[in-house]
Amino acid sequence: MKTFWPSLGICLGIFVVAMDWSIVNNALPSIQRDLGATLGELQWIINAFGLGMAATMVTFGRFADAYGRRRFFFIGLVICALSSIGAALSPSAAWLITFRTFQGLSNAMVITTSQSLITHVFPEEQHGKALGIWSAIVGVGLALGPVLGGIIIAMASWHWIFYFNLPFLLISWILVKGFVQESKNEEQDTKIDIPGLLLLVGGIGGFVMGVIQGPDWGWKSPLIVGLFVFAAICLVLFYYIEHRISSPLIQFKFFKKKNFAAACIGNFCVIFLFWGIFFSIPLYLQTVLSYTPFVSGMFILAISLPFTVASHFVGPIADKLNKKYIVMFGFFLALIGLVIMSTFTDTQNSLMVLLALVFFGLGTGSSFPASASLGVSTIPRNFVGVATGVLATVQEIGGTVGLSFVGAVIRTIEKSKLHDTLNRHGIVLSTAMEKKVRSLLSSYQELQNYLSHMSTQVHEQILGAFRDSFMVGYRGAMWLLIAISVFAILSIFIIAKRAKNDSNSEAE
Repeated sequence: MKTFWPSLGICLGIFVVAMDWSIVNNALPSIQRDLGATLGELQWIINAFGLGMAATMVTFGRFADAYGRRRFFFIGLVICALSSIGAALSPSAAWLITFRTFQGLSNAMVITTSQSLITHVFPEEQHGKALGIWSAIVGVGLALGPVLGGIIIAMASWHWIFYFNLPFLLISWILVKGFVQESKNEEQDTKIDIPGLLLLVGGIGGFVMGVIQGPDWGWKSPLIVGLFVFAAICLVLFYYIEHRISSPLIQFKFFKKKNFAAACIGNFCVIFLFWGIFFSIPLYLQTVLSYTPFVSGMFILAISLPFTVASHFVGPIADKLNKKYIVMFGFFLALIGLVIMSTFTDTQNSLMVLLALVFFGLGTGSSFPASASLGVSTIPRNFVGVATGVLATVQEIGGTVGLSFVGAVIRTIEKSKLHDTLNRHGIVLSTAMEKKVRSLLSSYQELQNYLSHMSTQVHEQILGAFRDSFMVGYRGAMWLLIAISVFAILSIFIIAKRAKNDSNSEAE
């Protein structure tokens, strides 16, 4: 019981983060329909959250180490509550994107401090168990989010998925204040790496904006090319500056430890896959298979429940076995699920959908805690906050980049296929009509009403064209995720082999 109440308080904050993210993903078709958002705006609703986290994770980790992890956890909870209220009241996609950015900033505080706090609640030899509990709570939040979101949307509207956060944030605040002791690293340098922070934001933000806007503005347009050039310059300067200042935003010396480098690749690729699937699968289930948000949420349980179970058991196991091989095995299971997903059709058998999602959930749930434990285990205890911040930054960058690429692949292929199909049928839609039809794909009745001035034959041709084009884009995205899984397995295998060779050389 000594660790129960402090762990519960810490994990409730993480529960809100995970639940909020999975609720929003399952609610994307409803948000699209209500606000008339484009697929690009839907990407930004998720990516604004990810960029807010990725850009500030290491900075908040350093501040938390120096000024108090519990204190920054409290600040994160307060900002999360305020931004949740703002998101709930958003009248447009632009406002929702703005408040999602602030949610990302608050969640950077909660995630970084929570991992540090929970590892200090448990003794050092039980870090794997602590991170396993942490990952399992993430899984619970991911599991309940889509289902609760479906229920809330059915009973009220998507706005209430943000109000739902508030009581959990309050309980978390009370428990942490009452049972968690403050912890800090008195020797930690508190100097802020402003140049590094600005360059990282500019580099990742410019790259993500270029990828997301590429399908709309044209991949060869001067603006998109300029964004990529700007991002490249920022990232090169970031790497150069970080090696030459006393208090870098990211300690690149951590990457000299091969286990830490392998953990970063694992975290990056796991969240790359996770964000890509959680963006594309709800759209597939609701716009192609015409499932309700509640039914869609129940299907997504086939990912999040296995993720939760795997995280719970893999955490302690990772303390005893070779973590690298656990990570690779997890990616192999996820790969099986992705291969099955790549074969989905617009009349897909439900059992096959469930099977694919279960494999994916088990795989990512196995890789994630083992990868995080692998990274933290190689870093001195006094710097665990900074190291956790680096790992979390890498994984959030992975999610943001992954979502950007998955969305860009879907939209680029879908756009080309859609126009070819409509032209073949002799159907011409204005840009405004095309946007409106796309936003109503998850509601067949509303779409029928909108196209009521057209004949039934034309109506069915339009609906078929949109769904067929989405499926072609969706399959392209699945093959991208398959390639990322293979890359992760091969990269970690090579690093593990080199680490073993280095150990043998040192022994000799």
